Amino acid sequence: MLQTQPVFSAVNLWVRLALLLAASFTLVKAQPSDGRETKAPHFEVRHFDGTDGLPAETINALAQTPDGYLWIGTYRGLARFDGHRMATFDRTTEPELPSERVIGLHVDKLGRLWVATEPGIVYRMTDGRFVVVRDPGNRPSAKLMGINGDEFERVWVVDRDGTLTRVEDGHTVAGPRREPVERGPTVFARAPDTGHLYLLHFGVVALIKGDRWVEVTAPNGVSAPAQMIGPTHDRGVWAAYQPKVHRLVESDWADETRPLPALAAVSCTGLRERSDGVLVYATAHAGILLLGKAGETQHFGARNFLKDNWVRCTLLDQEGTLWAGTSVAGLGSIHTTTFDRVAVPVDWDPRPLKTVTPRRAGGVWAGSEGDGLYSFDGKNWRRFGAAEGLGNSYVWSVLEDDDGKVWTGTWGGGLFRFDGVRFTRVPGFEDATASIGSIAAARDGGKWIGTAHGLWRATPDGRAERYGTDHGLGQADVRALAEGPTGDLWFGLADGSLGQLREGRVQLQRNPLGRTGRPITALNVDERGVVWVGTLNDGLFRMHEGSVFHFGADHGVRPGLVHHIAAEAESGTLWLGTHLGLVRISRADLDAYAEGKGRSGRAELISLGGTADRAARAAGSQPSACRTADGVFWFPTSRGLLRADSSVIAPPDLTKPVIESVSVDGRKAVFGSNVRTVVPAGSERVEISFTAPSFREPDQLHFRYRLNRAAWIEGGSSRSANYHRLPPGEHRFEVAVENRQQTAATHVLFTVEPFFWQRGWVQFCGYAFAVGAIVGGVRLHAQRAHRIRTEELRRIQAIERERTRIARDIHDDLGSCITRISLLTVAAQREPHQATGAVQRLNHIHETALTITRKLDEIVWAVSPRHDTIESVSHYLCGFAEENLGSAGISCRFDLPRTYPVRPVFAEARHHVFLTFQEAIHNVIKHSRATRVVVTLRLAEDAFEVVVEDNGVGFSTSPVVPKLGGNGLGNMRRRLAEIGGSCRHESVDGGGTRVCLNVPFAQPASGVS
Repeated sequence: MLQTQPVFSAVNLWVRLALLLAASFTLVKAQPSDGRETKAPHFEVRHFDGTDGLPAETINALAQTPDGYLWIGTYRGLARFDGHRMATFDRTTEPELPSERVIGLHVDKLGRLWVATEPGIVYRMTDGRFVVVRDPGNRPSAKLMGINGDEFERVWVVDRDGTLTRVEDGHTVAGPRREPVERGPTVFARAPDTGHLYLLHFGVVALIKGDRWVEVTAPNGVSAPAQMIGPTHDRGVWAAYQPKVHRLVESDWADETRPLPALAAVSCTGLRERSDGVLVYATAHAGILLLGKAGETQHFGARNFLKDNWVRCTLLDQEGTLWAGTSVAGLGSIHTTTFDRVAVPVDWDPRPLKTVTPRRAGGVWAGSEGDGLYSFDGKNWRRFGAAEGLGNSYVWSVLEDDDGKVWTGTWGGGLFRFDGVRFTRVPGFEDATASIGSIAAARDGGKWIGTAHGLWRATPDGRAERYGTDHGLGQADVRALAEGPTGDLWFGLADGSLGQLREGRVQLQRNPLGRTGRPITALNVDERGVVWVGTLNDGLFRMHEGSVFHFGADHGVRPGLVHHIAAEAESGTLWLGTHLGLVRISRADLDAYAEGKGRSGRAELISLGGTADRAARAAGSQPSACRTADGVFWFPTSRGLLRADSSVIAPPDLTKPVIESVSVDGRKAVFGSNVRTVVPAGSERVEISFTAPSFREPDQLHFRYRLNRAAWIEGGSSRSANYHRLPPGEHRFEVAVENRQQTAATHVLFTVEPFFWQRGWVQFCGYAFAVGAIVGGVRLHAQRAHRIRTEELRRIQAIERERTRIARDIHDDLGSCITRISLLTVAAQREPHQATGAVQRLNHIHETALTITRKLDEIVWAVSPRHDTIESVSHYLCGFAEENLGSAGISCRFDLPRTYPVRPVFAEARHHVFLTFQEAIHNVIKHSRATRVVVTLRLAEDAFEVVVEDNGVGFSTSPVVPKLGGNGLGNMRRRLAEIGGSCRHESVDGGGTRVCLNVPFAQPASGVS
């Protein structure tokens, strides 16, 4: 709903300004000066302006959608706020927006946001995008003033002339018209119980019924025009007529009114009721008034809390926070805090408070910075100073003992003890220049005293003991004191050192926290002996059995000042007084995290409210905070005391997390509840942004997230998750938000599209092909293995054949020769006297021996691996031909290649080639009558050819002519066929003979003879 600035006549404006001044004077005079506690607010007020992301600092409209977002309408666009960050919607981010001048916002029952702009264009947000639902185009129309919906969820807009237009069909209704004395506001108000829509225009209130408006007559006895209307919390609407506010139910006035204070006489810009019945009355010149049921009034204006007196619109959110949109100062939020401020009497000299400690009679003692010692009993303040014998008015530490004596440490004035009547110096502490910054009670009834010049102890019998060089401690600025469960004392120094006094000796640890020069400002030793250490700038540390652990922001404890630590053994709670407020956290959670047994629990921060210097001034004093017997925490500030009842401290309700966007490679994907989010194939990065709208303590929220029900990832306060190269398919992203006591979660589904080759049918075909390839490969492998085994068998068979051949040759050729030699030798022995016969037999023996030698040479050459080359075959054959042809008187010429390839010729092939070549040479010698022979060797890729050509008589190759040489030619062909070769004869009678031997390099495919 939008409230507009009324335009007043000059006379009326002067009258209202006079009333405003009178009311302001009345409020000032009403401030109590008798020392009683003031009712001045324990509210926290926060401000947001352009530096926080607002597109403009003139706020026209406010609304909250069911997901918790706060929507802010300005003349420069729309902003969405979740308590943590602002998102702006204008023409730079939403080019489809024809207008940015937002003047009204409405949220319907379906949770959809409607946006009305000044030129008359109306948008509706659907699935995260703005859709134009009304555009008057070039038709002239008056400036729009507001937008709202009736009980049938029909959305209406109203212009400055009072004309209403139904957005869905453009139906118009003329509003109530009356000749105005002055222009008043034109606003909507909707009853929360019935949904009836009311309109205020020119001081007249009207109710919509069907398609028409029905004017509502003013209450009995009221003649003034209506100033404002606004929704109640439960039933009907409120209407303000000076000097009262009246409740309107349907068309009847209920018997319920509220008086308006004089300050409310100024122009009203908004009216609404809180859940506790307090009326929020916004004005154009006096800020906001809170009007209680009993007539009490609280004021928020430019002089106290708000930065601008002109409040243009208001909103009460789901957490009960009051939002105020101002004319020039941006947005303000006002909400009650757990802490309330107890201010000192206004007629006292305003001095900051430095230290606070419980009173045995109830209430607290508080030391001031220059105004002595204060006492507050829960209702009344008292002040003690020089008149009561306090020699120094700067009280830095204070403590009341069991006897009711109040120990008071001063800055540069020594130590005093107050008996309720007079202050006296404590014996042994008469040094008037001593600065006493900390006091703590000892178990034996004495007192520990921390000073800028070292550590002291006041014994129960009244003596003063100093712990100095003789005890292992020199000059030291002692800032914090804590006694352990065994009576030993721990103390922290301004230079970051930590000392322990045990059995009369001081053990000093220099820089035990790893933070050089960072003062220790708070200490606590719990019943287990765990030492909790607070520092000036680095937050909380835990020391136990020699190990030190630092808790940072990721563990739920923010870095900064920790000036007070209190541990509760019964509840296991650790309370921290910090520069931001009071922190509550489970000791068990901190212990588990420090020992590596679990994640840290969520620390709960209870804000101290709007005091700017809440704990900074207490950093050098102890006790800097305290907890009284009734469970109330007290903190000194520059403007009095802050207090909070720890028994009623509870975290704010959580809102369900919201998935804000899904971005793919830096570009936002189509996203919404009714659309399917698709991530294109090949996308490198998917970023999911999420939040949980919360406006009380948004930084306390802790997020966890996971993908596809995997293990949760601790996100802390981060509000985004990044994933790289996600596999194709459906994905489920879940995010949960939690504080100390509650958890809420949501999820989003999105699909990563596959590449062409990742689609199902392609993968099926690929799988089928792969299976076929595997089967084929297995088959080929089996065939190859079979072939290898066959080749191995063939090789073995070839070896066996070669062995058999060698054995046969040895047996047939060599054996017969040896037998012949034996027979010739025996014959020679029988005829020893026949010389001629003996000589012949010796010649035969010699020839036979030469034959044996030649046969052995052939066998050795055939089986020796070093002769498995074509070059060796060539040389051996040529040598044989030259020897035998030369002996026969036949000339021989050789036609050989210049170079030989490195190609193997296996033993069996060499043997058969040699025998065939031998047969060809013998045929030339025996039958050809040739005088010349040419031996030619030709090389091919996979074979070689030996050609023996003579110039002899030749022979006929005709089948009708008998062949010469018996079976020699057939044997030659059979021999070469066994090794895969061939033998070819070419001859013409009287024309010579040509024998061609073709031999493959590889072994024959078959080993069968």
